[in-house]
Amino acid sequence: MSAGISAPAASLDRMSMPQALNETWRAIRRRHRDVPAASVTVAPGRAPACRMIAWDSAPVIQLPAKDMTDPAAVLCALLHAAAHGLVAASGAALPPGEGRWHNAQFRDAAQRLGLAVSTTTATGWSETSVPAHTLAVYAEQIGQLATALEGWEPPQRRVTNYLPAVCQCEPPRKIRVHQSTLERGPIRCDRCGKPFEVPVTR
Repeated sequence: MSAGISAPAASLDRMSMPQALNETWRAIRRRHRDVPAASVTVAPGRAPACRMIAWDSAPVIQLPAKDMTDPAAVLCALLHAAAHGLVAASGAALPPGEGRWHNAQFRDAAQRLGLAVSTTTATGWSETSVPAHTLAVYAEQIGQLATALEGWEPPQRRVTNYLPAVCQCEPPRKIRVHQSTLERGPIRCDRCGKPFEVPVTR
């Protein structure tokens, strides 16, 4: 996801980064009522794949810190997530893969939200950018994000004992889980019905 445009200046009351992110999401929902409610946070490292958002149960959108470069890039990331939310709300079947393939349904949803969309051979209609007319629509939120970004430091990744685990789907779905959680009992994939297991290395 990329924005490719600069944000206009705005003189607004300073919001914290969480406030500015969640206010932008609310602004998107005010314009597009069928975008699901969600909370927005920043992931210190690599964010989960798009499809890993559980839109049917208190969804949390984790923006990767690398996308927090400028207000337009943040807006682009949120509108991209909102397009996935629209597809999920429609009940459409998910495409194959681990949340990286973006099909024509995603393209249509993204365009409806005001994004420009282009395709790649690896991930489909995944490349999104914010055209000038959409940036103008969200000028107030762009100003809030710009103010929040001033002096903002991304959260640091914490060192934990999380382990990679895979299920029996083909290709397998992947999660990271704490050792103590695995010790309390199996975590089953709702697709293949098999438990996630830590691969044995030799």
